[in-house]
Amino acid sequence: MSQLPQHRAIVAICSYLATTFIHDEFHALMRSSLKEAIDAGGTYPAPLKPVVVAAVQYLKRTDPNSEHYLRQAVHAYHRQAAAVFIDVMRGKA
Repeated sequence: MSQLPQHRAIVAICSYLATTFIHDEFHALMRSSLKEAIDAGGTYPAPLKPVVVAAVQYLKRTDPNSEHYLRQAVHAYHRQAAAVFIDVMRGKA
């Protein structure tokens, strides 16, 4: 999993957006911060690419299912991260 600050920001912001359903001024701040982080991201590690693709769709709002796709991508990312940490914990990595 990535250690770059902008990549960690993308994961944190997308996780927030995927788990909150209140669209207030904080939500707008998160959306603008996500755009900033994506613009600063450069290249992305393979596990993060689906999250970034879903986040870009979410920001554009061209697809009515963009929130759902973002949730799915964030869920898959965290599932992969958990598997890596479990392997490390068990001494398999």
